[in-house]
Amino acid sequence: MENINSSAKIVIADRDYSYKGFWIKKGFITLVDKNNNVIAVTSGQGYYHNDRVIAYLVYRPNSKGGWTRAWENEDIGNFPVEKINYALEAFKEDEEFSEAVEQWEQHKKDGIPLFVSDDEIELYTDCSICKTDGTLDYTENTIFTPVNGYPGLYYEQCECCSYYNNFERKIYDIGYSTITQKQFKNMFQLHKKICEKIDEAEIECSFD
Repeated sequence: MENINSSAKIVIADRDYSYKGFWIKKGFITLVDKNNNVIAVTSGQGYYHNDRVIAYLVYRPNSKGGWTRAWENEDIGNFPVEKINYALEAFKEDEEFSEAVEQWEQHKKDGIPLFVSDDEIELYTDCSICKTDGTLDYTENTIFTPVNGYPGLYYEQCECCSYYNNFERKIYDIGYSTITQKQFKNMFQLHKKICEKIDEAEIECSFD
């Protein structure tokens, strides 16, 4: 069977529009041929395995003038799932970054003082102390990485550390955000309070 997707291009819709009676919304993923005809489209509804999409619900135009839907991947329907996964991740990051820059520009336009740092910053945001022996169970801190060219704009990640039984550390992406001086002052005050709790827990641990 001929591979009709081999030369198809992945296009993520940047606006809402109608194509042969199918309403394609912004963010939908389409496969288009060399003549820019849509040969397949998905809203991004996926079938997950281990937190990763392994198949998409795909709509294709049929000979009767309508659309036929089916779950597809590389093996079933020859739909390029992995390529689309990466394209979607890049699209979402670009969208998030654009929205963050808009917020950053609005803060500057409104004259809101921003907290500016050229260095990566880590602030504690939570911790848990064992009530029975005072040892440290859990900590959570946010990592702020400055974005070049946008002073006051950062990329945030959350680092979670579990000290119960075996040490475990996980990092999660949060996204872009503009930090005002007022926000940073409040976060730093919370950070100091949590540091005091952690120091007390470590002192109690040292007596074991």
